[in-house]
Amino acid sequence: MGDEMLLGWEELGGIVDEFAQFLLPAASALAVVGLLASALIELLKQGLSLRRWHHRSWMRARCGERREALRDLAEELRKRRKEAQGSEQGDASELYDKADNLVRDACGPEAIEREAAAGDWRALYALPPERMIGQLDAAFQLSLMQPVANFDIFWLAAKGADVKDVADLLLADLDARSDRRGVEEISPRGEKIGDVRARVGARAQRQFDAWKVSLDYEWRRWMHIASVGLSAGIILAAGVWRTVFLNDVLDPVDLVFYAIVAFLGGVFAPVARDFVVNLKSLGARDR
Repeated sequence: MGDEMLLGWEELGGIVDEFAQFLLPAASALAVVGLLASALIELLKQGLSLRRWHHRSWMRARCGERREALRDLAEELRKRRKEAQGSEQGDASELYDKADNLVRDACGPEAIEREAAAGDWRALYALPPERMIGQLDAAFQLSLMQPVANFDIFWLAAKGADVKDVADLLLADLDARSDRRGVEEISPRGEKIGDVRARVGARAQRQFDAWKVSLDYEWRRWMHIASVGLSAGIILAAGVWRTVFLNDVLDPVDLVFYAIVAFLGGVFAPVARDFVVNLKSLGARDR
């Protein structure tokens, strides 16, 4: 009985040794493929400015969403105009005309780029997500005090804020600029502008945090997809070249086999790359 168990353990040990002899070279080869794919991706990122175009496309999508939402603000301003016309505030039509003109063409990407980076959109969108959002946040803090002068970035960041709060701040700033009085009459809810400003600012900060997370996740996801695709392409090209070089012909069955191997290798190549890098870092730490 003991001899049989010993024999079984020896067979298991032999299987493990054979598997290790296969796994280590395969993992090393996949790690090389993963590193090569990473180098190609980095080259493409720098040469084609992929991050910059990705961020610019993201900004245009967000501006499109906020322009659609301008209808809610325009409707709120129309309600307030009617209320003002039915009160002693009949001379406020000029104020609402200015607000309507400001809202009509708001949230253009070019205006936001001008407010956040003095119009240098290349420098703005080349920043990592956290720093780019930081630039937008800094521009928004200024717009929170002067929404009329920086309404594009103000409306972009005010996503999720109550449209009545946005209208309060906009009309209060217009009122101050026209040397009018009676801001409380334009804001019939009777709230202090400081309280309204704090609410809008808090909502904007939550929006900035959400954008940081989503932008970083989206960028990493696309980079992972690109890494898997490039790794699979490298493995497939190597297999096809080897077959053609040796046999001068490529059998369809071989092509299907290499495609399957390339797909699996592409999935595991980034993992093998990270595994080898971590092993090297642990080895260096032990020294």
